[in-house]
Amino acid sequence: MDDLKKGICCFCSLTTIILTGVLVLFSYSTLDATEYGLDYSAITKTIDKTVYSSGYHFLGFGHSFVRFPSTVQSMEFSTQRSATRPPIQSRTEDGLEITFKATVQFQLQMINLFPLYMKYGEGYRSPCEKHVIETLNDAATRYDACLLYTSPSPRDR
Repeated sequence: MDDLKKGICCFCSLTTIILTGVLVLFSYSTLDATEYGLDYSAITKTIDKTVYSSGYHFLGFGHSFVRFPSTVQSMEFSTQRSATRPPIQSRTEDGLEITFKATVQFQLQMINLFPLYMKYGEGYRSPCEKHVIETLNDAATRYDACLLYTSPSPRDR
């Protein structure tokens, strides 16, 4: 009987050690050098405000990262196959229709990542594209057509 108790005790101890090891192993998550992350808990369905950069991080069991790029991203508005969207159509100050191509580069800021996620979720690019189009349209309406076509360089516009 004494051997049976020792066997049960040994089995329980070994099971506890293995389960603890598995829980600890699944509590770590990594981010690549080109990523930021927000801690998402699949158990409580919440996001932590802390923004993580690259490396190994202990998040806890049932947690994972919502990943964002930390590198410079591009939005291209052109007729190229790889373009984000087609060229931008606008009007000049004197009402003439113009179509122009543009490439915009941006980088997400760690400090603003949580508010960005809370406002747009993981679909932040579409509102950014709309903002770029709106901003460029507003800028185009400040110039008359003559200035756009006779100015010697884009810097002068």
